[in-house]
Amino acid sequence: KGKKKIPGHPIVRAFGWGVRYHMGSVAFGAAIIAIVATIRAILAYLQKKFKNSTNKCMQFCMSCLQCCLWCFQKILEYISKNAYIMIAIHSKNFCRSAKNAFCLLMRNILRMAAVNAVGDFVIYLGKVFIVSLCAGATLIAIRPEWINKSLADILPQFTVTYWWVPVLFVAVVAFIVSSVFLSVYSFGIDTILLCFCEDCERHKNIGRQAAFASKDLQDYMHEVKKMQIEELNRFRGPLIEDPDQGLAKGDGTAPPPPPQMPPPGLSPPPNVGSAFTYGAQPYAHPPPPPGAPYQGAPAPYGQAVNQQ
Repeated sequence: KGKKKIPGHPIVRAFGWGVRYHMGSVAFGAAIIAIVATIRAILAYLQKKFKNSTNKCMQFCMSCLQCCLWCFQKILEYISKNAYIMIAIHSKNFCRSAKNAFCLLMRNILRMAAVNAVGDFVIYLGKVFIVSLCAGATLIAIRPEWINKSLADILPQFTVTYWWVPVLFVAVVAFIVSSVFLSVYSFGIDTILLCFCEDCERHKNIGRQAAFASKDLQDYMHEVKKMQIEELNRFRGPLIEDPDQGLAKGDGTAPPPPPQMPPPGLSPPPNVGSAFTYGAQPYAHPPPPPGAPYQGAPAPYGQAVNQQ
């Protein structure tokens, strides 16, 4: 939408802005990950030194510490990646962008999990397809007679004793190259998803799901949200009926409690809505007509009975 408002050469402009204004944030995020990786390398060196030690407790502690640092590094890498996206959106510093990205992810955790699972699976299939295609083409070039004897007269002949060596080499190189290129694709998926979540949160108060997202993307995210609600309803009981209204109260953790009824012998005061609670909670009175003066908050049930 609004392609005429987009300035010319947006990728070049964005790269220039990143180098001019956000190079410090990029270096700061990379430095944090580098520090953790350095600590892991030092710990791995110490763990190798204590490998032949008879102190089993020391070996156990070193292994647990190595595992914790590995998990911490992966979490930092994921948060840093989303922080860079928020830096590009809001032009804030790294720490504030990391906080905003983390809060945005937590508010849309089910949506992010579903889309990331599909994206990771598609990327995995892409890597398998590229590696298989390159390895198969290499095998056909080396041993064409295995596929069709007529190909041996067309393709040039290669005298290779160990045919699996070049095939394995090509497969490894294809895997590395495909991982690098598809990581850009994965970054693009995360960027579009974060932009969609930001768009939805900015325009949810005006009755629109998203203002700038395409209709296909909105329909897909609507179906994802609908399937998530159906799964929650199946495992936790009926929580919500309309997927456009979001998850149930409590973000799908438990169904809302039923309203408390007044004790026997007491009747609710007249002109009170059907949804009411007894005790310290006030009645849910129907909204006043437009232009009516404010009468204050409704009284609890006991006070309302006394006033009657």
